[in-house]
Amino acid sequence: MVTVTFDPKTYTLKMKGHAGTDRICAATSMVYYNLVGVISDYPEGAFKSIKAQEGINGKKVTMLKAVPKKAYRDLVEKDFYYALIGFKLLEDNYPDHVKLIVNI
Repeated sequence: MVTVTFDPKTYTLKMKGHAGTDRICAATSMVYYNLVGVISDYPEGAFKSIKAQEGINGKKVTMLKAVPKKAYRDLVEKDFYYALIGFKLLEDNYPDHVKLIVNI
């Protein structure tokens, strides 16, 4: 199962595991890579910090942490929200393969 965890307070999204089918795993990866692409398209200096990693400490964990400056906060929150919609749809349609956790 792919577990996607999002913390809106720290703008951190983590993905770990495998969906058990390449098709669903590819779909979750595409949502993630789309978000990374959108975040990467912001102007230089839009973020206090930004970090994207795959395979942290030898584990199958993929992580994006993008802390925007105040002027970009609303836009970045929307970008993460759109990605969460994609992960939620995958979870709803493939509950045995995708789990979304949003820390509130």
